[in-house]
Amino acid sequence: MSHLQAVPPNGLGEPRRAFTGVLGIVPDADQPEHVAYVDYERELAKRLAEVEAILHKTFELHDRARRRLGEATANAEQDLHEEGIVHWLFSGVRREPAQMRQRVAFLEEEHQALQRQHHIVHSELAQVRQWVQEYLEVAQAEIDRRAAQAAADLLEAECAVRDANPRPGMRMMTAAEFAAEDPRRLGSPTYDSAAGPNLAGADCGFHWRRDCDDDPSPFNKRPGRWRISWNPLTEELYACRRSPRPPDWDPASTERSPDQVLLIGRVHPERGGYMPVLPVGRIDSILHRQDERNSLALVLDLYESELRPRTHSI
Repeated sequence: MSHLQAVPPNGLGEPRRAFTGVLGIVPDADQPEHVAYVDYERELAKRLAEVEAILHKTFELHDRARRRLGEATANAEQDLHEEGIVHWLFSGVRREPAQMRQRVAFLEEEHQALQRQHHIVHSELAQVRQWVQEYLEVAQAEIDRRAAQAAADLLEAECAVRDANPRPGMRMMTAAEFAAEDPRRLGSPTYDSAAGPNLAGADCGFHWRRDCDDDPSPFNKRPGRWRISWNPLTEELYACRRSPRPPDWDPASTERSPDQVLLIGRVHPERGGYMPVLPVGRIDSILHRQDERNSLALVLDLYESELRPRTHSI
């Protein structure tokens, strides 16, 4: 009979059920379980079909023998009543009921033995099928996990070589320098020397990544601190990186690395019916990819391919 036993996990991280075989059907111990038990399942199913066929035939024979026993008993009683005791003692009619009772008893024993075999094989087959199904589910989950990991590794490799550096015509400067060049770039006249100037613009994502300088800080576990904005007054698309606070940063202190601004370029609003269509709407299509490595390169590529004015440059 089968029993539970912890055996090597075969690379899938789960203990496996060890089947020892039933009624002369034994799995091949030299084969891996996922191979041996599939063949074992096939042999069990074949034996179960054979036992069920014999059971059906035995049931018919047993039913027929019981009917014949009833007929023989009735004939013997009739012969005794009509012919008398002397004739009955020497006739073969009286012996047939005893013979049929033996036949019925033999068929009942055979039927019960076949039912026990059927139960054993059916129970074993159910367990093997469950094991095979669970194994296939675990194997498929492992295949899916490895495929997802391979896809993630491929994406990570592609993201690692993205060029998130300023393209020709783009300029990098501090937020203070950016605001000083044009007062329209300020969102309000207030200026917090610790936080930097409040820059104007419609925002489109706050976690774009430029991994060469985007390592997470103790206060910002999520990598990526570049905000993409478009200023409708100057028609400028820019990225602003808030400098991470050091672990011992004092809010009252003005000692902090200045925020960085990457001036990407001018983007003219598009007309859509009676209202202008803001160019940041184009960036919405890649907004879900902010967390990818060097995702800022996606915005720069989009600007180069679709948003950069063809007849005007800064």
